[in-house]
Amino acid sequence: MSPFFNRRAAVLGLLLSMAGGLAQAEEKQLPAAKAFPFLGAYLSLAPGARDRFHLAYRLYAKTGRLAGTQVWLVMDGRRTPLPFTPDGQVNPPSRAADLERAQIAVSIPPGAKIGIRMEVAASLAPRTDYAASALQASLDQANAGMRAGVPLLGPPKLRRVTFQGAQAGEAAPRSGASTALPTGPDGPYYEPDGVAGTTIRLRRAPTVILLQARG
Repeated sequence: MSPFFNRRAAVLGLLLSMAGGLAQAEEKQLPAAKAFPFLGAYLSLAPGARDRFHLAYRLYAKTGRLAGTQVWLVMDGRRTPLPFTPDGQVNPPSRAADLERAQIAVSIPPGAKIGIRMEVAASLAPRTDYAASALQASLDQANAGMRAGVPLLGPPKLRRVTFQGAQAGEAAPRSGASTALPTGPDGPYYEPDGVAGTTIRLRRAPTVILLQARG
């Protein structure tokens, strides 16, 4: 499977795999384009061809803890903090020019080893209900965008929408009984079946909506 679409993205973890010192925090730097792989190809797409999906980057602790890690964008002598959520989601540079010029500095806690994973995600606001047609539109655009922007990767087709953090959910067609969503390693998921008028209802709003190949 292409690393671009591998939800575990193990190979991408090697691109930002840094260890802190044994007794004190240690800072490492690397080019932004290396810290956020494939982001340049994504940003090269026309804005209207990537407004329904984005590349989500997540810091994680391979050893030790993520707590205490700090990240900055370093460019033109300025350091801009890059905050991340408790589960590691970090926003990358949004302009291709910044991606090529900037460095990423990471302060790593003692004894920790920090990596980064990349995932493909839908650009939909967190809520507890979604029209299946909106989810299908995100899948369609992501598949088309990846073919256009990174044609040499040859990824498998994305067919699954996973609601990370939602706990549980159901697919409710316009008529007929609702069906509980199956649950995978990343949370409840939905594979669009083309039934018109279906609504996805979730127990909790997701923290991120992943677009994945079938497991």
